[in-house]
Formats: sequence, C-alpha cells, structure tokens
Amino acid sequence: MEKGNTNSPLTRDAERQKARRICPVPQERTQDGSERRESQERTMMWYYGDTLRERRRELKITQQELAGRVGVRTGKISRIEKGEEDLSFSLFIRILGALGMQMDLQFRKETRQ
Repeated sequence: MEKGNTNSPLTRDAERQKARRICPVPQERTQDGSERRESQERTMMWYYGDTLRERRRELKITQQELAGRVGVRTGKISRIEKGEEDLSFSLFIRILGALGMQMDLQFRKETRQ
C-alpha cells in the first residue's frame, strides 16, 4: 500500500516531475488538437488523484478504508490516486464526500474563434 512519509514538499515535487514525464505536452499538435487534449486529460487525472491522496493522508485514512466508504476496491483507489484511471463524476463526488471535501462548479459557454 503506502510507502514511507510522502507528505514532504520534496516528495510531492518529485511526484509532480514524474507526472510531467508520464504526461508530457506533445511537441507536435494535430490539426484538431486531439493530442494536446489527451495530454491535458491525463494531467488532470493525475492532478485530481494527487489532491485526493493528499487529503486522504491528512485524514490518516487508508486506501482500504476509503474504498470501503465509497464502495469500490482498494486497487481502484490506488489507480485513481496515481492518475492511472479516470473516474466517473458520481464516484468523484462520493470520494469527495468521504474525504470531507466539496466541489464548486461553474458552467460557461465555450467561445470559439
């Protein structure tokens, strides 16, 4: 499960650098921007997972406890925290609730030029 204390700023920086290597911004952009969009999606998956992991650790909750609270297997929580698995909106809301977090949504119309 968890290895050592990973709450230090140096460890978080190392994890963020690792994520940049895993999810690099592509050098070439396809005409429709799909490559960049995929990279941004992977980066967001990692960011949300990292945020959830930090909060879980602040609360001193194990991955197994969190999984039990939201009704999924421990491996799914692990993959979400690593940014390896995208999660549904409903699962995201359940995890936020289990961690005592909230999310504010803002809806905007996309303007295209």
